[in-house]
Amino acid sequence: MATSVESRFAQRLHRLREVRAWSLDELARRSGVSRATISKVERQQSKPTATLCARPAEALGATPTSPMGDHARPGHAAARRDAQRRWTDSQTWYQRRMASPPGALSDVEVVAIDLPAGAEVHFDAVQSDTRGERIRLLQGSLVIDVDGSRVDLAPGDCARVAVEMAHGYRNPGAVKAHDLVIGRSTRAGA
Repeated sequence: MATSVESRFAQRLHRLREVRAWSLDELARRSGVSRATISKVERQQSKPTATLCARPAEALGATPTSPMGDHARPGHAAARRDAQRRWTDSQTWYQRRMASPPGALSDVEVVAIDLPAGAEVHFDAVQSDTRGERIRLLQGSLVIDVDGSRVDLAPGDCARVAVEMAHGYRNPGAVKAHDLVIGRSTRAGA
């Protein structure tokens, strides 16, 4: 059974695809995710992994978490921690939490990430309109690999990640890595 976040992701993914008048085949071609898998996610018959969330969203010009957000409310807002939407990858226990306030038609998104000790997650290169992400490590340790180039982060460090290149995150430490991802997309509020 899909959680409310997974349900919202499925609905928004479908809406973003329809806004662009893309068929399932077109999104599959642009994202590298099979037509059948995208269809199952949109129909909420499959639970997406972290990679599966990222690839179609980025191909659509959205940040990986933006399909999980609520873009209906204009104006100013606060995102209280207990009310922020969370999504957890059932394979790696990688967790994304929408830290940005809901409803803001902004091209900037802030996402809090928790990566368990010893876990790693990888994302394929995707053609997209995104402008990269900034990763600010708050706790733990994090190794970022972008197309074969390694960056080690300690608390307080910040790195830029070119999301149009294959990249991955690994937590080599004994405690969870907690970081903020600040992403920018040209598809604000879609």
